[in-house]
Amino acid sequence: MAEPDVDELITLLFQTLASLRRQRRRDAGTGLGPSHHMLLWRLKSPEHPDADWPHGPSRVSDLARALQLTPAAITQLVAELEGRGYVRRERNQRDGRVVFVSLTEAGEEILMADRVRRRAEIRRLVSALDPEDRGALVRILHRLLEVGPEDAEGGRSS
Repeated sequence: MAEPDVDELITLLFQTLASLRRQRRRDAGTGLGPSHHMLLWRLKSPEHPDADWPHGPSRVSDLARALQLTPAAITQLVAELEGRGYVRRERNQRDGRVVFVSLTEAGEEILMADRVRRRAEIRRLVSALDPEDRGALVRILHRLLEVGPEDAEGGRSS
């Protein structure tokens, strides 16, 4: 059997991820875009058992850095999410100049609904595979996680 083409594999992975993103946009029905969702997930409480990316309340500057957006873009996203009741701004008790953005209960609910939709779509895709292929996919994904991404200095992360 010929060795699989790495470029074809990369293309297929990107196509699969793009398909999931398109599905997410179609299913959302919330009017929220990917940047809104990333900001909400970033604000998720670290104590929550489903927190994939737990950080909790954050300053706009920290959100901008983490999401690689400008502070102005984050301010606009926060204003839109605050208008929908998904986040709130609170002044720091020790330094009134500092404002923290945090997730509201409604924001938590929208994230959980989003998670349920994403898991259902992935379940649908994976269920189309036969058990042998699902097992192979699990082994491959575990192996990719073991290899890990390269860090910023070009070495492997630990």
